[in-house]
Amino acid sequence: MDPVFKPRRLVDVGLDRTREPVLLEPIEHCRYAALSYCWGKDLVDVLTTRKQNLDSNLKAIPLSSMPRTIQDAVVFCRGVKIQYIWIDSLCIVQDDDEDWLAESARMCEIYSNSYFTIAAQNAPSCKSGFLGQQKYGEVSWQRPFWTEFGQRDGSESLNKMYVRGPEPTVRMALYGRSNFSLQGRGWTLQENLLSTRIIHFTGNEMIWECDNRDFCECGHVDDLDYYEPGAMSKQALKRWRESSPQKFLGRNTWIKITEDYSNRMLTQERDKLVAISGLAKRTVIDVNKDTSRSLEEVSGNYLAGLWRDDLPINLLWHTDSGESSITSHKRPAKYRGPTWSWVSIDGPVRYSQIPAFAEEESHLAISESRCSPASPWNPLGPVTSGHLILSGLLVPVQLAITDEKPPVGYYGAITTEWRGQAVFVRARNLVPYQISLDLPSVINLKREDPTYQCWINRHEVEKCPHPTDCDFEETEKVFYCLKVASFYFPPRPPIIQYLVLTKSSTDPEQAYERVGIGAWGKWWPPPLDFHLFDGADVTTTTIKII
Repeated sequence: MDPVFKPRRLVDVGLDRTREPVLLEPIEHCRYAALSYCWGKDLVDVLTTRKQNLDSNLKAIPLSSMPRTIQDAVVFCRGVKIQYIWIDSLCIVQDDDEDWLAESARMCEIYSNSYFTIAAQNAPSCKSGFLGQQKYGEVSWQRPFWTEFGQRDGSESLNKMYVRGPEPTVRMALYGRSNFSLQGRGWTLQENLLSTRIIHFTGNEMIWECDNRDFCECGHVDDLDYYEPGAMSKQALKRWRESSPQKFLGRNTWIKITEDYSNRMLTQERDKLVAISGLAKRTVIDVNKDTSRSLEEVSGNYLAGLWRDDLPINLLWHTDSGESSITSHKRPAKYRGPTWSWVSIDGPVRYSQIPAFAEEESHLAISESRCSPASPWNPLGPVTSGHLILSGLLVPVQLAITDEKPPVGYYGAITTEWRGQAVFVRARNLVPYQISLDLPSVINLKREDPTYQCWINRHEVEKCPHPTDCDFEETEKVFYCLKVASFYFPPRPPIIQYLVLTKSSTDPEQAYERVGIGAWGKWWPPPLDFHLFDGADVTTTTIKII
């Protein structure tokens, strides 16, 4: 914790309870709590700090005027004798863009330096509240029975015991596939991971979580590690950061944060980068803690949700529905990031589960990587543009989209079959490989088309009924495959991953855009060799991707 840091504004809860809470601007470091909660959809009559009421809030904020969740946070702080609390809706002037940009850029410091954070896990709205009777405190939750077993004094008197039905453990509740409202909100991921200590109110019980231990009212003891791929616990995060900060950027850590975060919802599309910029800032600080360079000097390693030092891996994300309610991926209405970054997509993304011990071979030489920050307040936040200039093996391909599902495991490791589509690319040798498009697209190959069987069965020439119709022809929409990396983990054959590109719609003469990704591993039946990057069309080319 920073012994001199102070937020720009805090709410004084009024410990003596003889006066109303008040917004203030602290003049020195002080102990404060922070609140992590869901605003909700119904914001009618919800009190926030705005330009017109800033002066009045600096004089007093009637407790009764606050939404229920904010009231409960104030009451709790009074009860545990914490005089100050940081709440975004009150401590940021919501209709002042400059204030919002400046304060949102300080999320790393605000949550990292809070004495503890209150997490209203089960409150779907700021009007819901979180204090009161918890489920595990209800009589109906426990079922008493009597037994003679366990009498220490050897007597025959009956001993009263309690049992209960199966409930999620702490790790499952906080980092698994839970139904808690807070776990589905984008902003709260960094609020959780940056906080030193958290008190979770789940509606079932209170849970204490810090960098070292978890404690819960139900008494479960949990493995102090992340519960599943795509979810990150505070203890695991701390171990990785302290053992080797540079590895934080790699497949074990930042990728898991990316997967978790992309599966969460944001009310405002524009917040995609700013709502994770606090974690990015924490990472930059940790990785460069032994240097004297400023944040501005070292933040260039961060590229709109990816890291320059680990671009071969960071580029290899793919869209995925998983078990999320989000089933349709889309691009935001306004520019949010380059197509090679996952922030350019709304919806869950995943990375292939490459073993941590696998050896990586990059097939790219990246000569330039740059993103332009949208605001001087936050160099790790929103961007106005971004590009990569790189050299690698590039091959022109045809692309076909069909609604017919091919034989299981027949063509590739990353597919779009969950959308009800099978997508293929093929080079001039006409051997098809199944890939995944970043976004759903229009079917352009149907079973009745004369080239359909050629696309599906070309690897077995004798099954192609129309060999003369299967010439490789240039189409109006030209696609390309760019070989990115191979991963080796003997005795298995390597996994080869590549991006699918097309000419940029805004700069077709000079730049490319990403549209999908493919992967190949020889053990997927049948055991065919990989020939996509064979032939005269394959060239080592320097290109710009935006």
